[in-house]
Amino acid sequence: MRKAAILGLGKRGEFWLKTALQSGWQVSGFDPDPMALETSHRHEWQRDKTISATVIDAHLIVCCLPERLELMQKVIQRVQAEAPDASVIAVDTEFAVDDVQSCATRRDQLVQVTYDHESGFALAVTSQITAQINDTATSTLSEFAATLSIEPATLQDIQDVERA
Repeated sequence: MRKAAILGLGKRGEFWLKTALQSGWQVSGFDPDPMALETSHRHEWQRDKTISATVIDAHLIVCCLPERLELMQKVIQRVQAEAPDASVIAVDTEFAVDDVQSCATRRDQLVQVTYDHESGFALAVTSQITAQINDTATSTLSEFAATLSIEPATLQDIQDVERA
């Protein structure tokens, strides 16, 4: 079974957690706030006590952290120390994907994802992303779009961002 790890269980994290559950994924989550998402679908997913425990064996890791670049970079470094090399690490952020990737030890597995109810999913990648990670991220977002009954056309927001 495919496993999704959600880091940050606020509103954005709750969205990704529920979407992955509805898509039939096994889901684990982490948030340092013990009250974050304490009751939502609690019997259907596992809350872990550490980032390491959350991301181990995960196929998809979605980071839904506060908009603080240094924090994101520190968490990404921790994630990459524990996550499988083939995992897609998706960061739901307003920061440019290049900025988020700047600290990564394996930049080729890190993408930026966003969702809004009007335009659907968007995926931002750089030329450093491997074809396998890009294909996996794209197919996962397509699967999530189908789960949410979003028209496939909304996935045309996928963009390729070249490094300057």
